Amino acid sequence: MLLSRQAIITLSAIGVVAAVLVVWGVLSSRAVHRQAAIVASATAPQPVIRPTIDLIGTASIALQACTLPSPPAAPDGATASLNQMLAARNEFQAYDAATNSYLSCVDATVNRIASQSASVAAKSDLDSLHMFGIRAHNTAIDQETAYVDQFNVQVRTYKAKHPSF
Repeated sequence: MLLSRQAIITLSAIGVVAAVLVVWGVLSSRAVHRQAAIVASATAPQPVIRPTIDLIGTASIALQACTLPSPPAAPDGATASLNQMLAARNEFQAYDAATNSYLSCVDATVNRIASQSASVAAKSDLDSLHMFGIRAHNTAIDQETAYVDQFNVQVRTYKAKHPSF
């Protein structure tokens, strides 16, 4: 069963939002536990603890400048003409280039925020930021892979109908 373009976009968006919420929840919980530990052992000498910084929130806002492309519609290999199949291939190549631009934007944004925050952020916060970036990166790759799978099914269907292709 092929998913519609809107369904793929919706599922991708839900996945990104869910990942953001999970990371935010983990970071919020971690901050509460960290504060409780500080209060409980206030009389003992403590190493310097860096404050929790909302790097995920900062990255979420900054990543809005990165445009996640929508996949093109896959042709119907059973009814498409050769020109339609070739046009679909060209649309995919443009989509692939746009996805690669998005990935570069995500990676650069996360690296910039990590670099700017390295002197004031805890290692765990920086690790969470990098995991957030990896999830955003992988979501785009998963979306493109799903489209490629759909497209390849249609190419095989087309080739089965046109063996001389």
